[in-house]
Amino acid sequence: MRRDVLMVNQIQIINKQGVLRTLEVPVSKKIDIKSGDKIQISASDNGIFDFSVLTIANLIVLKSGKNLELFFENGDVLTLTNFYNYKNATTLEFINIDNEVQSISSTDEISSTDDLTVSLGGSSYLVYSQGDQSILLSMSEGNSVLQTSLSDSFEASS
Repeated sequence: MRRDVLMVNQIQIINKQGVLRTLEVPVSKKIDIKSGDKIQISASDNGIFDFSVLTIANLIVLKSGKNLELFFENGDVLTLTNFYNYKNATTLEFINIDNEVQSISSTDEISSTDDLTVSLGGSSYLVYSQGDQSILLSMSEGNSVLQTSLSDSFEASS
């Protein structure tokens, strides 16, 4: 993991009443999520929230129990607690490597019986990843199941 990458995760949370809350998260943190929240995330080294351009080049997203965990290249982990705990859809949005809005919803089907889901054991699943293969493998160091899953996904896409 690269701690030399200076990055501030910037998060905008819009609750179901339309109220906007903006957070700057410079290090690993847990954020409590409420039912129906829409979370937009960007990363910046200049302190300006810009959701329109790709700023998160290397990212791993895992479902861990009721939480959604985002792993960044610099080693930070952002945990959205209770992301999968509500009946109303909670949504995470960010710009993917194709410069399009990528959306992950709490109502997306994630189970060990789904052919597209990668189980990491227990109640943990690989939800999404983007970035350079060698960096993602470095980010997943210490988790052999995750490393194998990432390697397999790169082989399948080549």
